Amino acid sequence: MRREIFSDIAADRGVRQPPSLAFLGVSDPELGDWLTARMTPHPLATYNYPAPVGGAEIVSLRYSYIHCTAGPTTPLFATFANKAKAMGWEVYELAAGHVVMLTLLRELAMILINLAVHDTQA
Repeated sequence: MRREIFSDIAADRGVRQPPSLAFLGVSDPELGDWLTARMTPHPLATYNYPAPVGGAEIVSLRYSYIHCTAGPTTPLFATFANKAKAMGWEVYELAAGHVVMLTLLRELAMILINLAVHDTQA
């Protein structure tokens, strides 16, 4: 799966070209046109370097993972969802592709609002 994702790498420029709309789970032509006009190459460094580790205050944070379960990216991200579950994170599932913020906006917003409300009450 990873080989397919990175098949169009422009390594000499440190970027990869945007994936296809089908890969992102976008089938609506109007949304596809809107998204295509805004997509840009993606920096490869985001795949090659780990996120920075925070200080002691990060231990007390609540962790959540939103797993998008539709489309060709599902097998790739299922690994991360399983790892999050194993580490005790809250895992939410949405039947959407990788651009869930465009295809299931309301459902995603409800999860994020609930997480924010719960955080402020803690």
